[in-house]
Amino acid sequence: MPSADAVVDMHEIFFTHLGRNVERAQEMDSKLARTLLDLPFITSGESSLATRNLLRGQSFLLPSGESFAREIGRPEAEVSAVSAAVETATGGALASGTPLWLYFLAEAEVIGREAANGSFQPKEGLGPAGATLVAETIIGLLELDSRSWLGTDRSWSPDRSVAATERLDGIGNMLAWAQP
Repeated sequence: MPSADAVVDMHEIFFTHLGRNVERAQEMDSKLARTLLDLPFITSGESSLATRNLLRGQSFLLPSGESFAREIGRPEAEVSAVSAAVETATGGALASGTPLWLYFLAEAEVIGREAANGSFQPKEGLGPAGATLVAETIIGLLELDSRSWLGTDRSWSPDRSVAATERLDGIGNMLAWAQP
């Protein structure tokens, strides 16, 4: 049994019904900290995280951010706004499109997280394309895990009556509710 201080307090990480006022992460943008441009623990090869990400994206043949966003049905105006922000930040258009990781950072900066009312909050979280990739990855992993609800019963969905009575209206409240 883990000790009490080894348990993650979901009220400290997510916005929950307790409304704790804790220090949150900085706003998201497409700027990399200088320390990420020369990683001290890399002893051979490229030490810049940006360059490593570019090379990894090339080797895995990842699509451009614009291609990914269009493929999942994001509006062209949104894609153009993110591309324009990247062009401004990099000093010009990128011939083969924006690398996926950079597009997600720029999308977070320009579009941001979608609020419950359908509006967007720039710099407050991943944008629609970035969030979709993260969510689909997590769902895929859960479906492949034979111990998860989705791995054992793909038709599973949350009990809506519990969700209504227990204030399970966001990831923070759901995780806090499930915490022992």
